[in-house]
Amino acid sequence: MSPWVCLNSRTPSYLSDTPLELFSTAKITEYGATVLSRIEDPSYLPYIEPVNVPDRWFERMGDVVGRVLMTAGEGELFRDDIVKLSRTLSALPSREVMKPKENGENCGKIDFRLVLQKDGIHNDPIVDFVVGLPEKQLGSVTKVVVEWLKDGIAPDR
Repeated sequence: MSPWVCLNSRTPSYLSDTPLELFSTAKITEYGATVLSRIEDPSYLPYIEPVNVPDRWFERMGDVVGRVLMTAGEGELFRDDIVKLSRTLSALPSREVMKPKENGENCGKIDFRLVLQKDGIHNDPIVDFVVGLPEKQLGSVTKVVVEWLKDGIAPDR
């Protein structure tokens, strides 16, 4: 859900410092620099900044995970990096990432989905729950996340 996939981004969404977002670009840049300054072993970087790894790094992802839901708000700082990473994951061979067929069935090992929320911000669903919105006022991504979790807990319902 709205992953922070590049701690020192320079994308247009990151630099926009949109007033919709919960965080300022300056604060996130400061937090990212703090995290990166404490990385002693460069082999950890792909786990912290997966958007910057070679595409091959994900080739065996299907051996580890079967489902991935990635979300981003159109108004969030991390949007461009999330979309870039989702393109990498979507471009993996079909044996690695499920690609919907015309009839809606999937093939392959991983069910990968990216959901971009109109007017959404970073971690929009968490904000919905913290604020305590009634179900009918929940954001569209919140509903997707809840359904995705339900499907993972009881896939044969």
